[in-house]
Amino acid sequence: MKTIVFPSIKGGSGKSSNSIMLSNFLGQAGMRVLCIDMDINNSMSFYYVSDAELMDTHSIADALHSGDLSGNVIPTDQLDNIHIIPSSFHLVNLRAISHMTLKRMLPQVSESYDYCIIDSPPTWDNIVLNALYAADLVITPVSLAQWDWKGASFFRDQIVQDLGPEFLERWYLLINYFVRPRTDNPENFTNQLIQLFNDSFENILPFRIPETTLVERYIDLDEGISKSKRKIKLFSAVQELVQFVTGSPLDVEVF
Repeated sequence: MKTIVFPSIKGGSGKSSNSIMLSNFLGQAGMRVLCIDMDINNSMSFYYVSDAELMDTHSIADALHSGDLSGNVIPTDQLDNIHIIPSSFHLVNLRAISHMTLKRMLPQVSESYDYCIIDSPPTWDNIVLNALYAADLVITPVSLAQWDWKGASFFRDQIVQDLGPEFLERWYLLINYFVRPRTDNPENFTNQLIQLFNDSFENILPFRIPETTLVERYIDLDEGISKSKRKIKLFSAVQELVQFVTGSPLDVEVF
């Protein structure tokens, strides 16, 4: 099982939406996917599960507290091969747990899934460190904005401080909400931000998730993403993300 974590200290960066799109594409391609929602905003949980009572009795907070990860896995409302461990507000009571707790528990489920996708909270604490220490691959979504640059710089520095510089080999930035500038003029503000990120980071993925209302309709209205003319840019970007994660050119008709 390969574990992919989407972390950021900034809310609204696209952690949940990219986690969901990646998980659904993998699921449509026939992969067995376990989603773990470690964000107390519960966005991934509410997307995948409509049974609130089931989420009250199964959560990542209960799993971390009890040591029973597999017992807190529940089915989703999407595909049969996508399961989830929902989030819980009780995570706020677990800020002092060992940052290795989740990693030690993952073998309980590793034989049952091909991929584990973790959505993490917009902060830096032991909950985030649990996700990072368990990760094979870490992808931080960023917008082309000064605050996102500062946040990514802070995140990099904290990784070096808390996990060691060698951990940077598994950490990547994904430019999200991308709008292509209309000019190549280096004085253009977007081009300046692109240059700022390129000068500051060596780990920027070569593809970008475009800014589009399709993402909101996908999450909120369950509108599928296909290869139609109107949706092909988003489809292709997510497909490239999937190929980066899996190392294989997977294809589906719609996800």
